[in-house]
Amino acid sequence: MSGTHLRWGLVLPVSALLATAAFYAAWPGEHAMPLAGNQERGKPIELAQSFSVAGAPAHVDASASRLSGTTPPDGLRADADGHLIKSRRVRDVFDYFLIEVGETSMKQVDDAVRAYIEKRLNDPARQEAIDLWTRYRHYREAEQKMTASLTDSSNQSSLDRMQLMLAQRTRLREQILPDVASSWYHDEEQADLDQMERMQIGADNSLTPQQRQARLAAIDSRDPTLMKAQAAGNQINTLSQLVSTMQKANSTPEEIGAAVAAQSDPETAQRLQQSLQQEADWSARYTSYQTEREAIIDSTSGNATERAAQIAQVRERYFPNPAEALRAQARDPQ
Repeated sequence: MSGTHLRWGLVLPVSALLATAAFYAAWPGEHAMPLAGNQERGKPIELAQSFSVAGAPAHVDASASRLSGTTPPDGLRADADGHLIKSRRVRDVFDYFLIEVGETSMKQVDDAVRAYIEKRLNDPARQEAIDLWTRYRHYREAEQKMTASLTDSSNQSSLDRMQLMLAQRTRLREQILPDVASSWYHDEEQADLDQMERMQIGADNSLTPQQRQARLAAIDSRDPTLMKAQAAGNQINTLSQLVSTMQKANSTPEEIGAAVAAQSDPETAQRLQQSLQQEADWSARYTSYQTEREAIIDSTSGNATERAAQIAQVRERYFPNPAEALRAQARDPQ
C-alpha cells in the first residue's frame, strides 16, 4: 500500500486511515450486503461468528458445535395479533442453525430449530414459524439439487447456465416460499441480475469501449450501496491529496486536522491528527537517538559487539516499546 510522506521523514498510510473512517460512515449498519455472487450456493451463511453470548439450544452439542459461545439472532417476533413477523431476520435465525449442517445431522438441526421456536414463540406465531422453517429447509434442499444438476450440465455456456439457474431458483422461491420470496430475496436477486447483465455486456463484442463503460455505469447507478462506496472512495482520494499538499507545505498536525474536519467529519480528523502527532513524536525521538548512535560509532574504538550493545541501550531508552524499537532498528543505516 502506498503511503503519504510526512515532513518528518516517515511514511504514513493516510489513505488507509481515511478509508476505514469513510467505509464505516458509508456502509449501511442495519442491512447486510446482498450475498449474490459472494455466497456459495447451497451452503449456510456464516452468521454465528458475530454473536458473543452463549445460548445454543440443548439439542446442539455445544462442546463440539460451531455455535458454541454464540446465540441466535433476535429474529423471531410476533405482531400485536400474535402472528409471526416474517421479516428477513427470521431467515437469519434459520441460517444460523444451518451452520451446523455437515457437523451434525439435519434431524438434529431440525430438532434444535423447533426447540428454539417453541421457547421463543406462542401460537399462532409458533406454528407459523415451524411451517416456515419446514418450507425453508425444503427450499434449501431443492436449491442444492437444482444447482448441482445445472453445474453438471456442460452443453451450455456460462451465461446460459447462469440465466437458467437464476430463473429456476426464483421459481423455487415463489413455489415454496411465496409469502417471503420478495422480502427475503429481492435485493439478492437484483444483485444477481445486475451481475448477469454485466457479464452480457462484457461478452458483447458489438459494443465500443465507450458504450460498454456507459452501460456498466448505468448498472452501478442502480446500486445505492455501491454508489455510497464509490463516493467514499472519491472522498478518500480528495482528503489524501489535501493531506499530502499540506505536509509538503510543512503544516502542523493541528492544521491538517482542522482542514480535514472542514471537508470530512470531526472523528476522521481527530484520528488523523492523532496519528500525525504520534508520527511526529516518533520522528523526533528517532532523530535524537540517531545523534547518540552516530556519536557512539564515531567515538567507540572497541569491538563491534560492545558498540552494538551500547547502541541497543540507547535505542531502548528512546523506544521502550519493543515494536517501536524494532522499527527504529530496521531504519538504522547499515
